[in-house]
Amino acid sequence: YQRRVRGTQSVFVSRHGERIDWSDPDWYKKIGSVRSEDPYLTERGFTLAKELGQFYAKLKPPIVAIFSSPFLRCMQTANAVAEALDLPIRVEYGLHEWWTIPQLEHHKPLSPEQLKEQFPRIDLTYTSKVMPTFPESELELHYRALKVARIFGSEYIFSDKNIKGDFLLVTHAAPKIALVRAFLLLG
Repeated sequence: YQRRVRGTQSVFVSRHGERIDWSDPDWYKKIGSVRSEDPYLTERGFTLAKELGQFYAKLKPPIVAIFSSPFLRCMQTANAVAEALDLPIRVEYGLHEWWTIPQLEHHKPLSPEQLKEQFPRIDLTYTSKVMPTFPESELELHYRALKVARIFGSEYIFSDKNIKGDFLLVTHAAPKIALVRAFLLLG
């Protein structure tokens, strides 16, 4: 999804690549992981993420900032784009997966500091603007998306002081749908 704002800046919203649990539901048992809610990308998912990075690298004007959900599959997708664009990644919890159940400790995504060990492009100076609470109803998901769209709209699109140029949000299926609706609603 791409939304041009005021004819000068675009917000791109991308979903992560293909995740391993689609082809192997027991993937986490095979590697001894308790993080069953945080699957990594398949080989095809990595290929698609690299292709996404190549696509974004050709855009004019270029993307100047990347924000990602903290889940591994989104970070891997964002990292492929960040490599292609030579940009840092900002971890934004407002782009978090939609969860309708209470979030248990082993379900929580890794912190930016933990993720940086695997993804050195993470910008640890960035502080997430939205912290979701769980469980989350469908209405609450849309409210979160609207909050993210408003914050990014006022702080990154219409502001003279922050990011000058297009930016990318890497998220999950349900939040992507909600974000697109929110950006369309805000115009």
